[in-house]
Amino acid sequence: MSKKPKFKPGDTVKLKSGGPDMTVLKLLDSMVTCVWFNKGDVKERGFELALVEKVKRVQFSNRF
Repeated sequence: MSKKPKFKPGDTVKLKSGGPDMTVLKLLDSMVTCVWFNKGDVKERGFELALVEKVKRVQFSNRF
């Protein structure tokens, strides 16, 4: 039985230690490659899966 991946490309994550929101680009074994903006520059780097967590998004309703 295969384990469901924790993240998928397009998910928004951040380092558990803090930092900017990042977008998951790809997954490979125990690594996740993320992209993010830093002062207008696009950055890309791989991280161990254990170092990142999914960003919890709040859903707003436009109904009053």
